[in-house]
Amino acid sequence: MSRGNQHQCLFASRRKMMLGTNALVLLLVISSQLTQGAVDEDDECHITATKLLKKLSKCHGQKTDEMNILFEIQTVKSEILEELSTIKKILRNNNNNHCAQPAGLKTINTGGEKYFFSNIQASWYDSKDFCSKYGAHLASVKSEIEMEELHTKIQTLKNRENQYFWTSANDIGMQPGKFVWNDGTPLENSSKLWHIGEMYQEPNEFQRGRETCVNVHSGFLYDYQCNAELFYICEFTGST
Repeated sequence: MSRGNQHQCLFASRRKMMLGTNALVLLLVISSQLTQGAVDEDDECHITATKLLKKLSKCHGQKTDEMNILFEIQTVKSEILEELSTIKKILRNNNNNHCAQPAGLKTINTGGEKYFFSNIQASWYDSKDFCSKYGAHLASVKSEIEMEELHTKIQTLKNRENQYFWTSANDIGMQPGKFVWNDGTPLENSSKLWHIGEMYQEPNEFQRGRETCVNVHSGFLYDYQCNAELFYICEFTGST
């Protein structure tokens, strides 16, 4: 084998080891084109892949015909798919370990209700699903007395006393700004539970024309985009 061919083989081998997700997409496209006989000779992706595969086939002393190209594609594709499967398993395990709450939820009793205060952050949707999984719902704070009791409890939470927590109120599927609690009870925009600042007054996020959900912070309510990740409070209604 000439020095030039040796250099090409080394280059091709390194390229093959570096193939990732983008290469998988490229090889799948070229494979489909070759199989269907619909190869565009001027296509840059096709030209690049064909050159690479020709170099790979030279390393094995094979001819660069269509069958050898398809063989190389299938070989590299299988390797990549196997690597991607392993990566997905690792990510899934890491995600589960990161997001899992304790099996036995540590709840706090307040005013005849039982609450669970999360120690991780999640979107409003995921927070709602988590509470439902344990037979609860996101907290509903319908009166100033409830707000005061809840705020007092939040102040005792280490490293979370100044955080934002999702509640059950939202305007999903409703006219923007028409907030309701989990049981359908309206949360009026004129409620004294909303935060009133010097420069603005809550609620105001819904004016952007997107679904908004309500969170509690420092004893007042705020509306915010539901996809944002905040802490959350699950409420076990009727529990003692």
